[in-house]
Amino acid sequence: MKVTKFLSFFVLVGILSLLSGCGSIQLPAPSTSNNQKQQFSSELNKGNSLSYTSMVTADSFLNFTGIASSIGLQMPLELPNSKYDWIVTIEALEDKPFTVAQVNAMTRLLANDSNVYITYIGDTRWKTYQVKKTDELYGKVAIAHKLYSPLQPEGYTQAILEAYKLFIEANLSKLSFKHKKYNYTVTQAVDVSHKIAWFVAKNQQWAVIKLKADGGFSDTDVRRTMESLGLVKGFNAHQFFWRNTDFENADTNYMTVWTPEQSIDNKGAVTELVFGFSIPRSMAPLEIYNAMHNIVLYTQQELGGFVVNKYDEPLNTAKDIVNIKTIVKSLQEEDMQPGTGDALYVFETTYTK
Repeated sequence: MKVTKFLSFFVLVGILSLLSGCGSIQLPAPSTSNNQKQQFSSELNKGNSLSYTSMVTADSFLNFTGIASSIGLQMPLELPNSKYDWIVTIEALEDKPFTVAQVNAMTRLLANDSNVYITYIGDTRWKTYQVKKTDELYGKVAIAHKLYSPLQPEGYTQAILEAYKLFIEANLSKLSFKHKKYNYTVTQAVDVSHKIAWFVAKNQQWAVIKLKADGGFSDTDVRRTMESLGLVKGFNAHQFFWRNTDFENADTNYMTVWTPEQSIDNKGAVTELVFGFSIPRSMAPLEIYNAMHNIVLYTQQELGGFVVNKYDEPLNTAKDIVNIKTIVKSLQEEDMQPGTGDALYVFETTYTK
């Protein structure tokens, strides 16, 4: 079940073709004039360094048009993530609705991988619950336990889920309620957990391109180049983000650029820049990959160095694109769209090869 349902999502993408043989679609980007783009392409082909005052930014490599999405302000009638959560639902007695104090007590006991949902008296729509101080009454409460955790990469065992159920039952016994229902038995929940773990292990991949230099890059030049592209520096001095400002419900960043700690010497020079994004968490992974490739080529013209893949092998963009398409197809076969509700819920943000 999707956390958010899009009424429509149409992406028409144009990627600037900056080098002959890149395979990108030529389409003028709104933030760069045709003359500037022609000059930029000419300078790239001549191998000349570009001026930091040019109008080239990360956004000029990606042109999304025709996006139509609708974000509901209210939760749907069904509970979110019911396909990936183990959920117990309880319904209050007609004369004894659940109070804030009761729901707060349950919420505080739960682990981080569990969520609480409620419905108000006379309302059938589910809403995410957070600890409150207000005086409210609820008709139903649902406790949802996510059946995937990076701490259990192979899935939850029977013993772990049976212990969790005993814990939940002990706390529910302190309440008076009308009905109680689990969406899965313990055995079913174990099976679902293992299937999710297998699915995540198969598809939780990042698209990555590296720029390396034997002599290293100047830390100052790296920062200037990233900032000239409009990338935002993170809390880590050697991390930059290409922020996503177009989509309301996709991953926060189109792409991240970072430097592994071991590639930073004591003089501030860096030997490796990693450009990457999570494929299942990207709403338009093929388009972002093509744009990222052009951004890497631009950075190479500015800083020098050589381009490789995530394994430090010669970059093969055709192979990367096939892999991205394979992952997208795998998600869609699970009735999951990259970069939207279920994909964002199931897949972690941690970089993985």
